[in-house]
Amino acid sequence: MSLIKVIIADDHQDSLNILHHFLKPLSNIRVIAQCHSSDELRELVRLEKPDLLLLDIQISNVDGIRAVQDCLMIHPDVKVIFITKCDEYAIEAFRMNAVDYILKPIERLRLYQAINKAESMILYERRQMKEKNNRNLIIKDHKGTTYVPLQEIIFIEKYGAKCLVYTKEWIYETNGNLGDLMTELDDYFFLAHRSYIINLTKISQIVMKNDTYTAQFWDFEHYASISKLRIKALKEKMLQSLHQQYFFI
Repeated sequence: MSLIKVIIADDHQDSLNILHHFLKPLSNIRVIAQCHSSDELRELVRLEKPDLLLLDIQISNVDGIRAVQDCLMIHPDVKVIFITKCDEYAIEAFRMNAVDYILKPIERLRLYQAINKAESMILYERRQMKEKNNRNLIIKDHKGTTYVPLQEIIFIEKYGAKCLVYTKEWIYETNGNLGDLMTELDDYFFLAHRSYIINLTKISQIVMKNDTYTAQFWDFEHYASISKLRIKALKEKMLQSLHQQYFFI
């Protein structure tokens, strides 16, 4: 059974108690925390990385929409169900891809329908991520076939007629060209230079020196070059698509 981690937020304890009561029979739902303010909510999301938020649109007189926007910056994959007495924020809530918008007083069946929808989305994304993490780059040479997990690849370098595939444990050689290799990789890889493909999730920092750029990687001595013409597109993809914080020096 796949557990769904939930944080509930409301500035009225009675509302929290009702949610606890309704959620208790659901064996696949685990309430990992509750809170009464947007500040508490942001901190809990940062620490706990929940799958789902159930929250009032107003938390301690703070706009819940803004609080959720902050939470999505911290943990972009979290799903959100708003629970409120007023309906005027519904359009704005759905614009930010809220799973559902429930009006108080809460009806058990209505809540369960929303949670089932959120659960389906969460489990689908988990399956997608598992499939992605299990993918391999297939390298064939005279010794046979090697399956290199994509998550382990740090970068790929064109070296003469060959390409070198760098991982922490080994450097693999392949006769494939960079263009063909790009078609075998996931979207967190980026053609940063005519001689380099970089795994964006492995970058620790990007260093500029004399109008040239190099990518450095976590706990790895080798580095990769970045074309001056590609640096803008690379930064945009890292900051917008991956929702991560990187350092440019």
